[in-house]
Amino acid sequence: MLFLLWALKFVWQMAAIGMVIPYFAKGGGTHITNIVLLGFVMSVVTLFVGDLFILPRFGHVTGVIADFLLAYVVLWFGPALIDGVGAGRPYTFEGALLVAALVAASEWFVHPIVARILHMRVPGLRR
Repeated sequence: MLFLLWALKFVWQMAAIGMVIPYFAKGGGTHITNIVLLGFVMSVVTLFVGDLFILPRFGHVTGVIADFLLAYVVLWFGPALIDGVGAGRPYTFEGALLVAALVAASEWFVHPIVARILHMRVPGLRR
């Protein structure tokens, strides 16, 4: 079941990155490999840190805020790790911010599903 949750997050987050980031790309576009890698890393981080660690301990709203911050950090520092520190940022601040906001908005609806599937008692969510 955890794999299906990860797959859902991966597809949605990769789609959000692929739809938004190319419009905010500096000097060209964003390679599909970078979109897939960023989607993979972001989905793993937001699932394990955001949904399995922060969500059950601190609640729904804090989990959404944490997922926003985690997605933004992955988007902001991910290209430097993929392409090397000297490569710079391939897209603007606004692009990373918009994708992180889309991820956080989706997490608002995904958290009840995660809590129900994994039988979590989450503060801030009704059972």
